[in-house]
Amino acid sequence: MEIPTGFVWWSSAESRAAGQVSILAIAETLFAVAFYLWIATLLSPHILLVTSLFVAPLLLLRSERSIAAGVRWFQWDWFGFKNYNEWSRARKGIWLGLLALIGFALIWWVSSYLVQAWLPDQTGLMLLFLFAAPIGAISILLILMVAVAGAGAGAGAVAVAGFAVRAMLVRLAATLRFLAPDGIRSLPTNWRENNFVIDSLTPAELVPGIGEHGEAFTLKGVIDRFKEEKDRATKFIIFLVIPIWFLPVFLYRLSIKATCWFYWPLAFLLRPLPDDDRMERRKHDLCWPWTNPAQRLLILAGLGWLLVSGLSWVGIESLFNRPDWPAVPVWLEYVLILDWSTLEVWDWVNLVIAVTGAPMLFIAGSAVAYYKAGRDYGKEKPWSLPVMHGLWRLRTLAVVAGLLLALGSVLVHLQPE
Repeated sequence: MEIPTGFVWWSSAESRAAGQVSILAIAETLFAVAFYLWIATLLSPHILLVTSLFVAPLLLLRSERSIAAGVRWFQWDWFGFKNYNEWSRARKGIWLGLLALIGFALIWWVSSYLVQAWLPDQTGLMLLFLFAAPIGAISILLILMVAVAGAGAGAGAVAVAGFAVRAMLVRLAATLRFLAPDGIRSLPTNWRENNFVIDSLTPAELVPGIGEHGEAFTLKGVIDRFKEEKDRATKFIIFLVIPIWFLPVFLYRLSIKATCWFYWPLAFLLRPLPDDDRMERRKHDLCWPWTNPAQRLLILAGLGWLLVSGLSWVGIESLFNRPDWPAVPVWLEYVLILDWSTLEVWDWVNLVIAVTGAPMLFIAGSAVAYYKAGRDYGKEKPWSLPVMHGLWRLRTLAVVAGLLLALGSVLVHLQPE
């Protein structure tokens, strides 16, 4: 069975570099969305799904500069751990005690919160096990983190938990440092890459980009070190590093895929403009709302709907009895006397469709006149192309929302009473 050009069954270094879509990545995205929505129906107040929505920007807003900065900051020796063997016994004891205290406090807080949030309303052995098992797994991982840190294996043991925390803080700091404009511009690319290009076969890194500077903080590097190590105690510690460092990476990828539906509108709106700067391309993009009869008819129908619906929103009596404001235009009087709180969701959707269609038609009509006269409207009015693309994207989102509302209303009315 052949797959379409530009697709691969699973990702590789070459396919990721080329941006090829992975069939496995698509399957993982569909699974993640379905799984998280199923969990959301069981959990209240949907903590897993809400948490995923808030942590997704850490990955979606990263950029080349934030990745480079994250790697550089992560490699800094903040507390002089390279000279750990030369520390005094008192200094080592203080650091180990502080790390253990923080670890146990984290275990208690996370476990108690999850127990209170997940377990009280669950009935039945299966559901109780379903919710208790993740709590136990999370607690065990945290306990192992503290145990490894206090195992007395020198700087490497102390660094296991520290590196995991450092990686999270560094990724957050680097993303915020280069949030605008780099991170915002990178969101559409990151959204596509993480949902349709990257899959579970993509090598896991503790910090994005760290693999280019050595494999010590990659899953492959840790596994190779585990195979080569002869000392049993050190080998056991390396084995515990794998779930502490890399299990969150795979869970994080899954949570990002589960939120693809939420961030799709933003990724769609922030897509860069086409890089084709030919006049024919500009002419097509600027004139199509006017030259395409179907689109022109739909836009005019939307404006007609706005006029009719607007009269019903305000009411004939309110329209004739509106205040006498000589300095205020009629259309602004109409806006001011309208009770916006009475509009339903579908009214707002149709309003966006109509309001975006009007300037699209105006710009397209002006562009057609310019090009008929032999003038390049896109060059003479450089603002017109980004405005046209922005209006088209916003109108497309509104149309999609309207179709989903229509489908939802049909399904609701088909349900038996």
